[in-house]
Amino acid sequence: MAEAENDPKHLLCDDAIGKVPDEVLQTILDKVSVIDAVSTGFLSRRWRDLWKHISIIEFNPSWVELTGKEIVASLNQFVSLHIGHKIQKFSVRFTYKPEMSTNVDSWILFAINKHVEDLDLDFDVADTHIIKNTANAPCYKLLPCVFNSKSLVRAVLCFCALELPVSFRLQSLKVLRLHRIELPHDAIQMVTSNAPVLQQLFLSDCNRTKDLRVHVAPNPRFCNLVIIENFFPVNHTTQMDIKAPTAFQVAFMGSMPRSKYRIEEVSECVKVHFNLQGMFTACGRYAINVLANEFKARKYENALLEFLTGFRDTDTFHMCNWCIQLLSLRELRNLKRLRFNCTVLEITSAFHKWELPGIIYMLKACHKIEELIILMSPRDDEIKIPEDYLLEYDFQESKFLDIQDLGQELENLRTVRFKSCHGDYQTWRNEYFDLKKFFHGAKLGIEITKLLRDHAVNLESIIFSTKKQHIEIFFEDEDENDEEEEEEEEASPPNRRKIKICLD
Repeated sequence: MAEAENDPKHLLCDDAIGKVPDEVLQTILDKVSVIDAVSTGFLSRRWRDLWKHISIIEFNPSWVELTGKEIVASLNQFVSLHIGHKIQKFSVRFTYKPEMSTNVDSWILFAINKHVEDLDLDFDVADTHIIKNTANAPCYKLLPCVFNSKSLVRAVLCFCALELPVSFRLQSLKVLRLHRIELPHDAIQMVTSNAPVLQQLFLSDCNRTKDLRVHVAPNPRFCNLVIIENFFPVNHTTQMDIKAPTAFQVAFMGSMPRSKYRIEEVSECVKVHFNLQGMFTACGRYAINVLANEFKARKYENALLEFLTGFRDTDTFHMCNWCIQLLSLRELRNLKRLRFNCTVLEITSAFHKWELPGIIYMLKACHKIEELIILMSPRDDEIKIPEDYLLEYDFQESKFLDIQDLGQELENLRTVRFKSCHGDYQTWRNEYFDLKKFFHGAKLGIEITKLLRDHAVNLESIIFSTKKQHIEIFFEDEDENDEEEEEEEEASPPNRRKIKICLD
């Protein structure tokens, strides 16, 4: 080592780097992995202790793969050698065992005492205890000192037990993510009441064996509430209660496994997302097959209607194609529709025949809609419907569309956007835009476009977009503003020029 340090190349390196402040070099080391940062200690005397000041510390399974050393022993040694005054991020992902509790306590105290801003702890990274929960599994009990951290801005906690102290304050916390944690009845309300600048709350597979009470304390800074649930780990007899009076945006993702959903107050919610694609897996490849069963259809309908009813006054609605298929069953049975006050409706659809009634349901239910966005999902095989269901509810798309009268419901509709982010047809020459290719051969896409053009009397434009390009069809009298059109055409970029196109 001494010979290497006296080598002219090393001396030249030391001379060049010697002019760079330690703080800059430490910032550089924060950009690389811990293992690479530690390795720089062998470069020269100058680098020998620099890694001990790094502020971004991440230990995960890749550490074991690359070094062959276990995380517990390695992290214990790292903690004992670290001499920096502040930690920006402390992330540990491993599979916890009860005999590790003392070690984990020391790591968390180390991070808290060094004013950590981003704390990310996953105690079951390999999903070893995926079928278990924190109510009865050997999980780690988080130290109470975490809840009095003055520096903590972001916290991600997975598969650990939370025992909230009687008095605590998370004065800097902005983002909180909780995954597979059994929360006490009033935990969410307590945490949000004592986190005055909290902006985002993510709950993933929490309270799988009991009711989940999501009561977010009023807070003008709070923006996003995201709830993610998988279908099978959750006890299907449980319910969810939601109260988030100042949430700007609420999202439900994954699946809808519980028997009942109660939305108590979301009075300031502007955007709501229902992305329940996990229900396709839960109900079989073709969800409609299972939903055709009257008992299951009513069960899921009732749960979805409870969701939708709570967000009737929300301005922007996003609904996945599973929700649309479920509403199709309701429309075909000619059941009473809900009424929504949204001005923006966003729907995901593959333009399957059995999604059409659900799309019509939402168009009739959203009587104030000004903008319609249809996100095209990948088009798999056609949905297969049981024979007995076909005998009762089968229909012809063209006749179904012909009997629709949407003039009153769509009188405020100004803009329609179709978005395709998959498939081969992502670019085109403007004069050769092909609707059939854009809709990937789904004739129903063109038929819906015609329906919207014919029934939305105040429609101004329809926009077709992909990841790389978009084009706009506009509707106005051909004899008006010809000169203005020509000037705008010349000034517009090629992929944004307005064109006229025949849909018939």
